Amino acid sequence: MLSIARVVSVAAVFAVVTPVVLTETGCSSSSAAAKKKKKSGGNKGAGAQSAGQKAGGAAEGGAKAGANKGAEYEQVTCDAALEGVAWCDDAATVVTCVGGSWYAVSCLSLNGGVCAEDDNHIIECDAESEVE
Repeated sequence: MLSIARVVSVAAVFAVVTPVVLTETGCSSSSAAAKKKKKSGGNKGAGAQSAGQKAGGAAEGGAKAGANKGAEYEQVTCDAALEGVAWCDDAATVVTCVGGSWYAVSCLSLNGGVCAEDDNHIIECDAESEVE
C-alpha cells in the first residue's frame, strides 16, 4: 500500500510536469507548425510582387537546377527589383526570379512535395501532409 507521502509527492510531480508538457507540445498560433500553408497558393505573374511573395529557402536554393524560363515569363521581366519573387505555377512547381532569369523548380525533384504558400507569403515546396 502506498504511503500518503508517496502519493503526495507523485501528485506534486504531475502538477509541475503537466503544465510544462502541455505548453511545450500544445498548439500555438505563433509556432511554425501552426502556420497555414495553402497548396498552389498565392498570386501568379505580376500579382506575385504586389502580394509580397518570396521563394522559400529550398525553392530558391534549387532554382538554378530548375528549368530556365528566361528573363520574361508570364509577361513579367525578372530584374533586380523582382529578385526572389515567386509563385506556384502549378501544384508541384515553384517559379522564382533569380539573377535575371525565371526558373521553374519542380517540388517533386526537390523533396517530393507540393508548391504551397504560407501565411507570410513564402512560396515553398512542402510535404503534402503539411499543406491544407
